[in-house]
Amino acid sequence: MTGPGKWCYRLMKAALLFFASALVEIIFFHQTGGNKLTDNLGLGIPMVASGICMVLASFLGIFAIWRHHDRSLKTIASTVIGLFVVVLLLGEFLAPH
Repeated sequence: MTGPGKWCYRLMKAALLFFASALVEIIFFHQTGGNKLTDNLGLGIPMVASGICMVLASFLGIFAIWRHHDRSLKTIASTVIGLFVVVLLLGEFLAPH
């Protein structure tokens, strides 16, 4: 596992922890979101941080696979999950509902 591959995996772990913390707030503390990001910062901040970490992990994973020829399962799985999030974000911004 190369240096960028390790950071890709670390960012994905951080993203999943941010996402899990937001789910804990939703399930156990019965938090609800609003129309804007600032309506509930307790949910907004972890979700935005999770999204940023996943996008960065996908780009670092692509860099690690392409430039450093990293073939670690952790790097490839993190890259695939991150690319899935990138596709969902592009779909949300290009075709809003």
